[in-house]
Amino acid sequence: MRVNVNFHSAHQLNSFVCPRQRSRDRIDKYLPAQRVRPHIRGRHSGGRHKPMAKETNEHDFRLLFSQPRVCVGCRACEVFCAYHHYSENNPSRALLRVVKFDSISVDIPVVCQHCGNAPCIKACPTGAISRNPTTGAVVISQAECTQCRACMMACPYGVIMIDPKTGEVTKCDLCQGDPVCAKVCPKHAIMYARRDVGPRVLARSANQSLAESLLEAWRSRIQK
Repeated sequence: MRVNVNFHSAHQLNSFVCPRQRSRDRIDKYLPAQRVRPHIRGRHSGGRHKPMAKETNEHDFRLLFSQPRVCVGCRACEVFCAYHHYSENNPSRALLRVVKFDSISVDIPVVCQHCGNAPCIKACPTGAISRNPTTGAVVISQAECTQCRACMMACPYGVIMIDPKTGEVTKCDLCQGDPVCAKVCPKHAIMYARRDVGPRVLARSANQSLAESLLEAWRSRIQK
């Protein structure tokens, strides 16, 4: 009599399963359902788990902010900027300007704002102006620049200038994320801060100045 080996009862099939697996199945029957975790390659699977790259947020970029109220017009920022980029003591080659208003005794450091929707990038016909993905700085590629000066006319701050020695169109590049002008300013009139933090610091400083002037006016009124 031939026996059909492909036909077995359910009890017989369970007898072929590993006893440890049967015990595990009985335990899982009483455990609550758990969310299935995605497979992650680890040391047991022959690879390493690599963390996901952090997406660059526009608010994480840092910019230069100026505070004319505390600027004394020493022009140390211009001197060190020119020396850092060209290794010479020539403030006329600096990539920022200190504008003086002698009639009202005010000095204003004018720096590139590296605009989020930069008009200079749109105005460049050759694509020589781009944004550094690491620092967020708007930079000029001299190899692609044709010196048409369209970016100078498009810049609302007038901080794109002609180098007096080479005749090239130049602008601030944030010193690769470590601006020298912000570090050497003795009065901290130039501040390097995050795009969303800088305006709040300036507003707080302006409010403090207003409060001090009101307090001084109140004291002089009391003394009278």
